[in-house]
Amino acid sequence: MRRGFRWLTIVLLALAVPLQAVAKTTDEERKIGKEAAEQIAKDKSIKFVTDPAVLERVDRISKAVAAAAQPYEPDLTYTFKVIDTKDVNAFSLPGGYIYLNKGLIDRCESDDELAGVIGHEIAHAAQHHLRKLMSQAQKFNWATLAIILAGAVSGTDVGGAALLSQVITQARVSGYGMKFETESDRYAIEYLMKTPYNPVGVLTFMEKLARDESRKGGQNVDMGIYQTHPLSKDRVDALIKLLNEKQIPIDRRKVTTSMKVVAKEGKLEGQPVGEIWLGKTRIAALSGDDERSALERAQEIAKKLDLLLDRKWGVMDVRLGPEERSVWIGKSVVLNVTPDDARVSGKTPEEIAKLAQTNLQNVIWK
Repeated sequence: MRRGFRWLTIVLLALAVPLQAVAKTTDEERKIGKEAAEQIAKDKSIKFVTDPAVLERVDRISKAVAAAAQPYEPDLTYTFKVIDTKDVNAFSLPGGYIYLNKGLIDRCESDDELAGVIGHEIAHAAQHHLRKLMSQAQKFNWATLAIILAGAVSGTDVGGAALLSQVITQARVSGYGMKFETESDRYAIEYLMKTPYNPVGVLTFMEKLARDESRKGGQNVDMGIYQTHPLSKDRVDALIKLLNEKQIPIDRRKVTTSMKVVAKEGKLEGQPVGEIWLGKTRIAALSGDDERSALERAQEIAKKLDLLLDRKWGVMDVRLGPEERSVWIGKSVVLNVTPDDARVSGKTPEEIAKLAQTNLQNVIWK
């Protein structure tokens, strides 16, 4: 608790400038951001990532997105830091100081998703959202803003769970929190359209967080990014609508790895098998037949599965065939288990088919 109150004090001091002055010029925003960033750098409880590979990835992506955002706010330059914590969170300070948690970077399945997060945070700074919040002092007072920033920085309970809940509720009820989050989503799409990165990454990462929120029952305690980034089905729907309006194909599997189908060569009991992987899950390990090697057979099945997954399926669409030795998606057969598959794996054909069905269902559910 002491750490939370220390951050509350620090951010209050950093924001201790007249409201009218902040509203007039971005010079004051730079001052606020610089002072807050200096305080973050001095906090010994906050560790920054030094891994060259992580920093190179963030630097490469952020430069591309920042360049695309520059015409929207040419007076801003951006500084990116990676905080060494597993919390899934990101936040931006006035003046272009942007912080990404390592946990959030790890949660991104592709550079496209990470570019979407970076674009979203750049938009908060470029659109001067904090300054606009300040202008609504009757709804967002200095203490509230300080608590929001402090919670983003520390990732801990600042002033108690009840106080944090009150801040989030206030943001949602007033409409300003959701308004600016939605606006940042929209600008992130605009930015990514001018980069090599796929704007669908903005959507898939948001859908991922929305699913996480739903599975946690909508609670806002210890939920990392949810402390400062309110989510809702409406926000996801707005992204889908915008992508459709801009005629950007919504192919989620191009920007994620969890639904990517790959055939690999493997071995079971010293025998060569063709493995079919969906993301990080092995669906099945199969033998060859009279016409194809194990790998060639797996590649053919993987190609069929890949085409099927371009359509939207539910868990119940994955089922066993009449004899429970085949796996179907909808009305299409994905694979037929052979006696050779059973011999190589040491399982019955029914066991192999059931395991493949379960693995497919688990990935689709996730």
